[in-house]
Parts: sequence; structure tokens; C-alpha cells
Amino acid sequence: MSNGFMALNVTSGAGKAFLRSIYELYISWGVDFVKLDCVFGEDLDFEEITYVSQILKDHKPSIVFSLSPGVSATPNMAKTINGLVNMYRVTGDDWDQWSQVVTHFDVARDYAAAKLTGAQGLNGYSWPDLDMLPFGWLTDPAAKEGPHRSTNLNLVEQQTQITLWCMAKSPIMYGGDLRNLDSWTKDGVITNPTLLFINSNSTDNTEACEPFLLFFGRILYIQLIIQGNKIVILYKSLFSTGHS
Repeated sequence: MSNGFMALNVTSGAGKAFLRSIYELYISWGVDFVKLDCVFGEDLDFEEITYVSQILKDHKPSIVFSLSPGVSATPNMAKTINGLVNMYRVTGDDWDQWSQVVTHFDVARDYAAAKLTGAQGLNGYSWPDLDMLPFGWLTDPAAKEGPHRSTNLNLVEQQTQITLWCMAKSPIMYGGDLRNLDSWTKDGVITNPTLLFINSNSTDNTEACEPFLLFFGRILYIQLIIQGNKIVILYKSLFSTGHS
């Protein structure tokens, strides 16, 4: 791992034994989700990803295997690991700034076009991960105990972000403080039944045509297929805010 701050040599017997002992401990605890950090994107460590996948492959019940982060990740790179994992971050850390959220339109388009949404994965399927949903009560990046604040995304921007996440079938990972979850964020956004239905049941989700630029923003057509019915959604993304 040329850019990482740590690495484990899994080409040696000692390295493999150490790594296996860690994951066997997780299994004994009943862990059902693990994330291997700093091994994807510019820090790609194919050997470690492969060995952890081998450890988890035959375990029942299945453990969800996630990778992070995804700085400089590409669809071609994802095709080398998607069959070994269940989800993998395809962006760096994103917080509650619309300028960061809006870049995910192109990322979601590229991974869908590469047929990586719901592709073969470890003991099932794998999914490109667009990162967390920074809604509700938050801290600033790298803050441990505060100060706390409300998300900088306005209500329309939050609705736009989770709508894109669900249409892209990204894993829905909430990034706020669950102890202070307001009813609008809970019921109107992160557990919205229509959006979760789209996330779970739509197929072949793609950008239906090339986006075209207008002086006030960008128009996209996003195609979904739900229960055999083709649905086309007109999606207008302004540069300063988001609307759907």
C-alpha cells in the first residue's frame, strides 16, 4: 500500500494467521458487518481484500464486508474487487456541503453505466457506496465531542441527496446523531417508505440520456424499472441547491 499509513503483509504465514485471528474473534462476537479501511481507491490493497474475503466466504450467517475509503476509485478498479465484497466506498469523506453532494450525480451515473449496481458480490451482491447521509444533528469533521450543530444542508438539499442515493441504490448509511433525531429527518427523509421502496425494488437504474446544461443548472433523466414498469424521472439540479 504505497499511500496508506499502515499495511499488513498477507503474503506471509504470520500475516495471514494474525489477520485470521482478528476476524475469527469478530465472528465469535456475532459481528454482522465489518469495514476494512484504507484499502481501496488510491490505497488499493488487493491481497488483503482477497484474504479477508476468503475468511468470510464460508461463514454462516453471512457477514457484510465493506471497503473504505474510495478516493480516486474508478469503475474499472471496482470491477477487480466487487465480487469479493458487499459494498465499497466510491468517494472520499463527504459532509453537509451541497458542493460535495452534487458531484455524486456523475459518480452514480458512471457506476450504473458500468453495471456495478447490484453486481456479483461476496455471498450475494455488491453495491457502490456514495458515503453517509449527513442529516440532523452533527459535529464538524474530525470533532469528537462537539460542538454540535444542525446539518448545513437545507430541507430540499436533504431530500435531493437521499432521492439520488435511493435511485442509485447506494447503501443507506445515516451519519447523524440518532439520540437527537427529529421527526422530520426520521419520517420524511431517512425512513421515507417511497424512497426505500425504490432503493430496494427498482432495477436497471441509469441516466436515461445525456444531461444538458441550462443557464440555471442541469437537467437529467433517470430511468428506473419497478415491478416491470419503466419509470423516467426528470431531475433538475441547480448549482447552488438541489431540486427533484
